[in-house]
Amino acid sequence: RHPIYGGLLLLCFGIAIISNSASRLVLTGVLYLVLDKKADLEEDSLMQTFNDYGKYREKTPGKLLPDVQRILSAEAPSGSGSKATDV
Repeated sequence: RHPIYGGLLLLCFGIAIISNSASRLVLTGVLYLVLDKKADLEEDSLMQTFNDYGKYREKTPGKLLPDVQRILSAEAPSGSGSKATDV
């Protein structure tokens, strides 16, 4: 639901790992906490503004990163050769 936040966290994590920097890794953890709280506040506002946001939120798990386990466990299409999903 917040892919830019997730992308930023992955970028910071990757930089911390590549640069072998413990302080950058800690700062990435702090950034995660800040973005998680910010996303909660934004979602509270969206719930008040849009009546159907709660349904979208239930249908779209994974606040900062997609729910990979759910994506991988989705059933394969039967014979059509393509798969249409609500993203």
